Amino acid sequence: NMQVFPAVCGYSNGNILIAYTRQKSLDVVSTNGELKKRTRFNNYDHNKTKMRTDNSGNLINVLYDEDAIYYFCSCCVTDDAFFVISQEEYRPPLSRSIIYKFDWAGNLLMKYYCNKIITNLVVKDDKIYSIAKSDDEEYEISYAEL
Repeated sequence: NMQVFPAVCGYSNGNILIAYTRQKSLDVVSTNGELKKRTRFNNYDHNKTKMRTDNSGNLINVLYDEDAIYYFCSCCVTDDAFFVISQEEYRPPLSRSIIYKFDWAGNLLMKYYCNKIITNLVVKDDKIYSIAKSDDEEYEISYAEL
């Protein structure tokens, strides 16, 4: 089902985070499968009309139109919170990522607007470390204080 609902996942203290790549929503689930919290943002199913199947060969593939929005691409979990990166503002050349911070009850705690596209992050000692592309298209390590 990851082809229909691709997602990034994380785990901490009996909580599983599922942040969906092609819909702007996330779930917090217990290890026994109980849904603890579902968060759906406004227009969360924007890509529903941009999804189609391709029945070529023996496989059925799910494809998305080129203008489909790519939401959550990476996450980082801590004992008391989780962070997810969204690429919803990908509009070259003014593209930037947004980092959302939630507690494990699913409450939005903070929203960080980045001045560039980042692809991964790690949180350590109240700092966010990430991989980003520089202005000259090289990858670099960036960090910001929370």
